[in-house]
Amino acid sequence: MGRTLTSKHDRHSLWIYYNGTCAICQEPLDSTWEADHIKPFRLTGETNVHDMQATCGPCNRKKGGSFNE
Repeated sequence: MGRTLTSKHDRHSLWIYYNGTCAICQEPLDSTWEADHIKPFRLTGETNVHDMQATCGPCNRKKGGSFNE
């Protein structure tokens, strides 16, 4: 599996799980929302819907490759 979450079903499930809001800023997501790795891909090398969150673009860019346990 690649770095991005491409399954429409998985993306839709993630959007529903986060109630259509950004997991970081809690603002409503628009059509350009992004599936973000909670633990950065550079650390895990895995893309799994269960380890991802729905974010807006600005929050995803701000978070970057950081991870706070």
